[in-house]
Amino acid sequence: LDQRYLSYTSMIAFAVNIYILIVIAVEFAHRSSSDSLPRGVCLLGGGRGSAAMLAALAQCIIIQMCVLPMYEQLEQRTPRRFAGALWTAFGILALIFAAFASLGYLTFGPGVNSNLLRSFARGRAADVAQVGTIAVVAAVYPIMIIPMVAPLQHVRVAISIRRICVRRQGKTVVSVATVVFVGLSYIGALCIDSLGFVNVVDGV
Repeated sequence: LDQRYLSYTSMIAFAVNIYILIVIAVEFAHRSSSDSLPRGVCLLGGGRGSAAMLAALAQCIIIQMCVLPMYEQLEQRTPRRFAGALWTAFGILALIFAAFASLGYLTFGPGVNSNLLRSFARGRAADVAQVGTIAVVAAVYPIMIIPMVAPLQHVRVAISIRRICVRRQGKTVVSVATVVFVGLSYIGALCIDSLGFVNVVDGV
């Protein structure tokens, strides 16, 4: 998938993340005004979940495998231009992560679910957030697939069928590999229901 098409889906993902932040902020303001914020909130310290938090954070910011395919498709690419794009992206990402983690913890307390959306009260706003998250995953997933299949783009595979040699170009190989990766992800999603477990394992 050409990354120029992902610019549109990335904007959708960004908008959904901002929406979820607004929902959390509204919930925090509501609980704060009614004096129903959770007890036991630690504003500064460390504990059993600190290592897990760092692992989950690492899973969110590690993009080394995506750098080369992204740089290849960057218009008028230069190292300086690419570095500027990375600094801008990571700056915005740091603000979103900090706001999401802080508001989520302060709003729902130490017992917050590893999938924060499960901590939302049932309602239309929560349903929209859940559906929007599906759009976010769909938008980000191709970016993760690209570095996996990039080495296969120029591969030629010879298939012998009844002594007739058929040469398949890299495009066919990439398509097959993509289907396999998506299928494995689908099976994993069916077997593992803890988002926190997945994030920690991926981060490690």
